[in-house]
Amino acid sequence: MTAGSPSSLQVLEAMSDAFFTLDADWRFGYLNPQSELALARRREDLLGKVIWAEFPETVGSLYESEYRRAVRDQVPVQFEDRYEPLRRIFEVRAYPIGEGLAVYFTDVTDERAIHDRLRQTESLEVLGSVTAGVAHDFNNLLAAIRGYANLGQAADVDVETTRYFDKIDEASRKASDFTHQLAAFAARGIPAPATIDLNEVVESLMSLLRHVIPARIALRAALSPQPVPVFVDASQLEQVLLNLAVNSRDAIDRNGSIALRTSRDRPVAVSGEFSVPMGWLQVADTGAGISDDVRPHIFEPGFSTKPKENATGLGLATIDRIISESGGAIFVETSARSGTTVTIALPVAGPPTRPQAPFDRQEGALASTRRGPQCAVR
Repeated sequence: MTAGSPSSLQVLEAMSDAFFTLDADWRFGYLNPQSELALARRREDLLGKVIWAEFPETVGSLYESEYRRAVRDQVPVQFEDRYEPLRRIFEVRAYPIGEGLAVYFTDVTDERAIHDRLRQTESLEVLGSVTAGVAHDFNNLLAAIRGYANLGQAADVDVETTRYFDKIDEASRKASDFTHQLAAFAARGIPAPATIDLNEVVESLMSLLRHVIPARIALRAALSPQPVPVFVDASQLEQVLLNLAVNSRDAIDRNGSIALRTSRDRPVAVSGEFSVPMGWLQVADTGAGISDDVRPHIFEPGFSTKPKENATGLGLATIDRIISESGGAIFVETSARSGTTVTIALPVAGPPTRPQAPFDRQEGALASTRRGPQCAVR
């Protein structure tokens, strides 16, 4: 590209959009500073280089087909696509200039993640309303079943028949308890943090988790002998536990186990200093673990290793937000041999205002990732 007048070059250098040009041989002719940031490459290393050689992942992608269409048909093109090596979504506008191309592009990853989060929240609100309504109607049916079972128990019948009525009454009672729990889980409003016992939260959620975790996976709770008080919204904590349990389930291919643990004392494997007393919750599985290349990205909104049709990539990002807003911290220990253990620290009292601690990553056979405002990383 011929830079033109100094003023035009200054405009390109200062513009907020990333911008580059390609010549007739698909070689970079110019890149502005924003393109360096977006592409994570120095422009000095790209000038004169062929785009397909420097970014081979674009070959066969929407980027290549649209760039070639713009040059071939001499028409401007506009599109949006994810560039997987950078795990970013770019909004692109490309214009033919002679036999070459001028490309403007913007990183819209965070905007799309926020949009997806809002869409998921709206979907969950609708699902919650439907679930609460179904649970209410189903509970009415169960009340009728229990009523008839009670009449049968009181009737003058033989012992064997009475035993059948007892079984019906017992099963309907359990179903009613589960339905109440499901309705409570669906009824999520404005967060209302309060002092709750981690033991009680885990115990109350176990029956629901047993319907989520298949029988091939052992699910157990190892609770502190003393209450573990923490200051958090109970429904949000239930969401955290359910999301973590589902992640653990999906990480176990065949047989395995998931353990939920509570403690007043900091687990041995967790390092760091805290400004306030904390209660501790762990979800440990014997699954496949998290690979080294994936670990730094697990809390990013929109990031997921699951097939796109099965995941939003918001599970761990939501957990991170809930725990962070509650003044807590998250520690992730993982290895291919030992599965994954997620440790959550929550303040015993209301969280003080503290700056966000830097992201930290420990290397080793058992790698650990930790996040949270209450954790002062050493």
